[in-house]
Amino acid sequence: MSGRGKPALYTIPAHRAFADALTAGLIRRAGDSSDGMRLARGLVLLPNNRAKRAVTDAFVRQSGGGLLLPRLVAIGDPELDEAAGAAIDPADDSDPAPPAVPPLQRRMILARLVSEERARAGQPVDAAEAVRLAGELARTLDQLLVEEIAPSRLRELELTEELSSHWQKSLALFGIVLDRWPGELARLQRIDLATRRSLLLDRLAKRWRTTPPGGFVCAAGITDSAPAVARLLRCVSEMPEGMVVLADLATEMPDEEWRALGPHEPDPVTGRRKRSIETHPQFHLKLLLDRMSVNRAEFSPWRDSGGHDATSARGRAIANALAPADFTGKWTTLEADQRRLTESRPPSWRPRRRKRRRSRWRFGRFWRRKAGQRHWSRRTGRSPGAWRRTCNAGTWRSTIPPVARCRSCRPAHCSPRWPRRRCNASLHSACSPC
Repeated sequence: MSGRGKPALYTIPAHRAFADALTAGLIRRAGDSSDGMRLARGLVLLPNNRAKRAVTDAFVRQSGGGLLLPRLVAIGDPELDEAAGAAIDPADDSDPAPPAVPPLQRRMILARLVSEERARAGQPVDAAEAVRLAGELARTLDQLLVEEIAPSRLRELELTEELSSHWQKSLALFGIVLDRWPGELARLQRIDLATRRSLLLDRLAKRWRTTPPGGFVCAAGITDSAPAVARLLRCVSEMPEGMVVLADLATEMPDEEWRALGPHEPDPVTGRRKRSIETHPQFHLKLLLDRMSVNRAEFSPWRDSGGHDATSARGRAIANALAPADFTGKWTTLEADQRRLTESRPPSWRPRRRKRRRSRWRFGRFWRRKAGQRHWSRRTGRSPGAWRRTCNAGTWRSTIPPVARCRSCRPAHCSPRWPRRRCNASLHSACSPC
């Protein structure tokens, strides 16, 4: 395979809509070419079926009309479906991979083995407990096979005295997988799903290194750090028309924080490894990069945008909020623009203030409250706001300010809720202007 000078590696920041930005870039790259079918000849590798639906909807939004989509293949699921199998496992292969044992059949076989071993040890279990234990054994076996770790290595673990007795009991149960399960697979002439997936991905990478596909190949949004997936992504990045696009790779994270994620080298004195921060969202990306033998500095930002993006301030704030626990002390010294989820306002920006209208009604209400509320509450024992409901001009005779007016002179001593015709006309003689 005649590869390019360096791997084609890209990352889309967290504040951008990943599916829309990805499809916009692929459409633009296909439009720059003179080949009108370049997009349809492409192949996009995605993590799961949910990502396939999201990318399909994004293509519909970005196209604005009729469009022939590239082939979308989900490789993250150990149980590859028919669409992925046709692209990864061709029918004309001279040496096809062995079929995989169905998950339900494997669980039932393991449940039978668990029941037999427990009955032989004098600790019989019922069918429900046997099926539960079989599910746990199958899950542990899949994790070991995905990471390409031989299950027999579990017997080589050295634990402390406090945990050794409990571990020996668990290892006796797991001995079913170590001793009897390979014989069951040989009898069925099948292999595990995780083993078959790794075998198919390795064969695909080997075939693409010698004979690349006719169109472009884009591996997008894959965060699975399995060794087989990492080898395939490395192969895709080195292809003439291949590219790897990851979501929100922390290219601006400080080096000491990046190294603190792990995995760490063993201590030269004790031989123990410091525990990795496996719950951090960047840990599996870092592990994937280590297995791909690439550095995060080799990733370039994806320039295209889908039109459904937030501001870059949101990405900075999220990155600072997800700092490792040992480095959260920097939160107290962060600038304001490093903590906001939105862009800061320019210094010249000022909110518009509405001018207050000094109307006669506002002026009269001011004097009513100053002069009348206290007298009204002291005389009647009711709340100062009661005058709004029971306006009586006769009661306010002694508290009318000099600027008050009666009905003929635009009265200001009546509540606006009361019609002006209710004003007592007898106050006309008491008005100071009259």
